[in-house]
Parts: sequence; structure tokens; C-alpha cells
Amino acid sequence: MQHLLWPASRLGLFSSVWGLAVGLFSLGPQAWLHRTARLSDGACSLVGACTLGTGAIVITRFGSSMVLWCCLPFYIPAIALLRTGPVAVLTKRAAVEVRGEALGILDACSSTSRVVTPLLSGFLFDRVN
Repeated sequence: MQHLLWPASRLGLFSSVWGLAVGLFSLGPQAWLHRTARLSDGACSLVGACTLGTGAIVITRFGSSMVLWCCLPFYIPAIALLRTGPVAVLTKRAAVEVRGEALGILDACSSTSRVVTPLLSGFLFDRVN
């Protein structure tokens, strides 16, 4: 936030736009892709990872307030696809006896990454810049 010189309200606006757009993407285009089987669950995970990586590279290379807003088209499908793709793959491939445990581990890893990633990113930004 300090690097972008954004007030807290602009950061909140960005976060809200991102969250709303991810929800709308999940209900619209992504739901259509899954319903029509145009994109497999594994492909959803791969496309999500690629779009997330592309957005991260662009932001790292050309970091600015405008670039951050322009990277939303990468991050919106990335987050939507990465939230549902791995769960769908795991649900279809895990044996019934271990499915609950496997989904719990996936959720724990996902939650842990949401805590660790900002801390690690901030540390690296301060140290490496």
C-alpha cells in the first residue's frame, strides 16, 4: 500500500472489485465451461496457474498502480479457476474413504498459503526489492 501510495479506501476498493469480479466469473463463464465440459478440471487448474503466473510476472516487472488494475483480467480467472479446479480434480480422483481427509488437507494448504504468501512477499520485497 505504501509503495503504491494508495489510501486504505483505494486498497479496499481494489479488493472489493477483485472479489466481486471473481464471484461473477465463477457464476458466469466458469460455470458454463464446467457445465458444457469445454474445459476439464485439470485444464482449469493449469489455466488458472498460468494466468496467475502471467499476472505476477507483469506486476513484478512493471509494478505501478495502473498495472495492478490492468492485471485484474489475469487474476480474476486465475483465482476463480484455482479455487475450483483442484477441488474438482481431487473430488473425482480420491477414493471415497479418504476424500474428506484429502479435501481437508487441500483446504488447510490453501488457507496456510493465504497467510504465508503475503508475509513472505513483504519480507522479500523489503530485503530484495
